[in-house]
Order: sequence, then structure tokens, then C-alpha cells
Amino acid sequence: MARYLLLQFRAELAVSDEERETFARQAEIPIPEIAVRNYLRAGADSPLLHEDLEDLSGVFIGGASTVSASQLETSPLLQQAAEDLSLIIERDIPTLASCFGFQLGARILGKELHKSEEEQESGSLFLELSREGEQDPLLQTLRDRETGKSGGFIITVHREGLRTLPEGTVRLVKNNYWEQAYRIRGKRFWAFQGHPELDFEAVKGRLWVYKNEYDLDDAAYEKILAQFRHHNEANDLLKVFCELHSS
Repeated sequence: MARYLLLQFRAELAVSDEERETFARQAEIPIPEIAVRNYLRAGADSPLLHEDLEDLSGVFIGGASTVSASQLETSPLLQQAAEDLSLIIERDIPTLASCFGFQLGARILGKELHKSEEEQESGSLFLELSREGEQDPLLQTLRDRETGKSGGFIITVHREGLRTLPEGTVRLVKNNYWEQAYRIRGKRFWAFQGHPELDFEAVKGRLWVYKNEYDLDDAAYEKILAQFRHHNEANDLLKVFCELHSS
């Protein structure tokens, strides 16, 4: 029986399957325990119901490659996803959102996205915790493996995001150009601009899927891959999240 629900926005079957596997691997739970609701495939056009959430221990939200949360006002599928996510937040179902989920959550809370080709991030980024982050039950477990200090690396790939956080959220990570992580105040909803679920091997495989689509030769592929660390401490957050909300 599925204990977790993955809200997904993946058109490519290979990436869809791989994303589910990466969440399961980092959380250290069996793959069948994660049910998938993919808004880019058939079967997600009817709204989630209260009873659909009754026995869930948590919800995951992954990334997206062909849609943007900035399209919320014009996309029926994103409007359905936003309605479903609003119900999840209202019911306070524990949720860990990465990348697209971070952005969709912000849009629901009334925040617009900012896009910048010059400031796009790609690689392993160090998350320096804010004071609130150091006191957060999830983020306080994040420790640099080399120094033992608070914080750690996360894999990130994006060119649009948030310059400031929505009202009603707590900043968990000190921001640079982009905001990196927030929690909805009073809710068990954590969101990261990066990907806690992605490790080096997953990035390597996913980049290979897009290699031909983006016309990357072998040299370009290896150059991009070199931006990512083999060990990223944020991968540990999925397991901690599940331990905090096991039922």
C-alpha cells in the first residue's frame, strides 16, 4: 500500500520513473510505497478528494522540464495541481517540495516568479542555514560532511525562481540572488529550489536523457557534469523527513 504521494510534472516516461526511484532511494523506502499523480499524463484531471489523503504519511513534489509555474493562470492542468496542493496544505499533510514544487507553492501563496538567464544556477550549491533553519526540525539535521558545521550541498538546476519569499513563510536558508528554501508558517510544508532527491548518479542519467534534445556533444556533457558534487548532504533530508512523519 502506498504511504506517500508524488505530485509529478514529467512528460518523459524514463524521467518520470527515474524521479520516483530517486525519491524512494533517498528516503530509503520501497518504490511501491510511493503513488504517482502525474499532471502531464492521463488520470490527473479530476481533483484530489479528502479521502485520497486519509492514510498518507507524506507528499513529495518533484521538478518539471516542459511546464513553468508562471503559466498557472493559463494552464488548466496547473490550476488543477494548485487546487490539489492547496487541499494538501489545508489538511497539513507533511510535504517536501523540490524545484517546481517550490515555485508552485509560492505561486499559490501569491508570489510571482522571476526569470534570469544571467543568474541561472546549475551544479551543487551550498545551503547556509538561517537562524530559523538552524532551529527547524528538518533543516537542523543538515551538516557539512567535511566540517561538521550546519548546512550542506544540494543539487540545483534552474533559471527562474524567487527573489523574495511569499508572506506567511519562513526563510530557512540565507539567500544570495535567489531564495533557496522556505517553510509555510504553521504547516508541515518544506520547499527547496534545489533537488534534495537528486544525487550525482541521477543527474548523470537525467542529463544523458536530455543530451540529444539539447544537442550536447560529449565535451559539453562532461563539462556540465563537472559542476555537480558526488556527495550532496541535502540527499539525507528525505530520510529525515520520512522519519519525522512516519505513521
